[in-house]
Amino acid sequence: MRILRLRGKLLARHLPEVLALHRRVLGPLSQRRLRSVLRGRPRRLLLVALIEDRVVGYKIGYEERPGRFYSWIGGVDPDFRRRGIARALMVRQHRLLEKAGFRTVRSQTRNRYPGMLILSIRSGFEIIGTLAGEETRIVLEKKLGRSPALDGQS
Repeated sequence: MRILRLRGKLLARHLPEVLALHRRVLGPLSQRRLRSVLRGRPRRLLLVALIEDRVVGYKIGYEERPGRFYSWIGGVDPDFRRRGIARALMVRQHRLLEKAGFRTVRSQTRNRYPGMLILSIRSGFEIIGTLAGEETRIVLEKKLGRSPALDGQS
């Protein structure tokens, strides 16, 4: 498996695959919607996991405010789950964020995604709150530089 940061030509090449995978895993996401969320964000990070040149996972986020990154969306192809792809994407994302000077990373998930919630907690995230709505969202935050489950534990 390779993990690539999408920019320039790599972004143009793999974005359609990312959107198709997102549609399969989480539902529709248009290129227009993606661009509108990321437009004007000072620092964005788009990562993909490739197996034999096929996008099997992705992770997208942006700087929410100075020092804090928001890990917005991501997913893994159902045919490739339980192979450590989500974990590998998270590890790479956090390493890049630390190098870029971020101090914290936030994310949100829902109870219907228990795998993401468990991975996040094992990776050093703490539940810091919930957001009420049609479906409650669980708000998670991790202080970067501390990676308990990412430094050798399974």
